[in-house]
Amino acid sequence: MFQCTMQKPPHIVAASETKINKNDGLSFPTTITGYNFLHSDSEKKSVGEGIYSDSSISYQIKTDIPNALNDSKTLWIEINLHKNLA
Repeated sequence: MFQCTMQKPPHIVAASETKINKNDGLSFPTTITGYNFLHSDSEKKSVGEGIYSDSSISYQIKTDIPNALNDSKTLWIEINLHKNLA
């Protein structure tokens, strides 16, 4: 369970080595109230990326950014800053 003790919770929380694989399902609960969860599926049991984004943030998943490390997984998002993040 995610617990934040800061006065203002983070807008973005990133996770690496999530090991999320579409064939195996999720090995952990991904729901955090007030956040959207984005992830890249892992072909291996040792990689994978996840991003929790505050549900008030407008974003697009970027698939046009080349991955220089072919043996790794990446997850890129573009955040639209025109929304108020206060």
